[in-house]
Amino acid sequence: MRELPLVHVKFVATLLSISLASVMSVTPALAEPLIPVTYSVKTNDPVIFITIDDGFIMNTQARDLILSEGIPVTLFLKGNIWKQPRHREFFTPLVEAGATVGNHTENHAVLTKVSASRAKTEICTGRDSAEAVSGQAVTLLRPPGGAQNRSTQIIAASCGQTRVVLWDVSVNGEKIATYGGPLKAGDIILMHWRKNLHLSLQKVLSEAKRLGLTPANLSDYLQ
Repeated sequence: MRELPLVHVKFVATLLSISLASVMSVTPALAEPLIPVTYSVKTNDPVIFITIDDGFIMNTQARDLILSEGIPVTLFLKGNIWKQPRHREFFTPLVEAGATVGNHTENHAVLTKVSASRAKTEICTGRDSAEAVSGQAVTLLRPPGGAQNRSTQIIAASCGQTRVVLWDVSVNGEKIATYGGPLKAGDIILMHWRKNLHLSLQKVLSEAKRLGLTPANLSDYLQ
């Protein structure tokens, strides 16, 4: 078999070492999320976290239950909801009572299915709309449908978002869907402003009490 010239062998070896070094330096960076993506909170405290999305439907029974029971909630409302006088008047008492306000984009766009420029507008404008009414620094992003990837994380960070908040429990009416077993400490619970939201709240509060769990303020556990 014909041997390769020594110079050629050294050239190939150099190329291989450069390629391997490039892979080793780039791959770990791509694997790391730019900002934290949180499905649940690691805690020994017997607490759960209630988050409520959207806001088009105004459920007075649910709002009054939150206020009367002093339930800590995080509101991920669409940005354009805050701009509608009736909705702003409806949700403001919750903010005044201590609800944390998050960012759910301006128009509920699925961030992985729009252009980068559209995604940036949705996130940054959604943040601005929420901050203008709440007076809070809005840094938690709940992407509609939970759709997110590294590109949306980069854009979210450029809009001052420090964390993507997803969930590991969802509730619709009296139906609780969990990922592996009953409610547990640290669960982030997804609900929506629907006509049956008050039933969802009652169901979760009842189940939490049975299990010795208490709703807590999510932002207090994400420092």
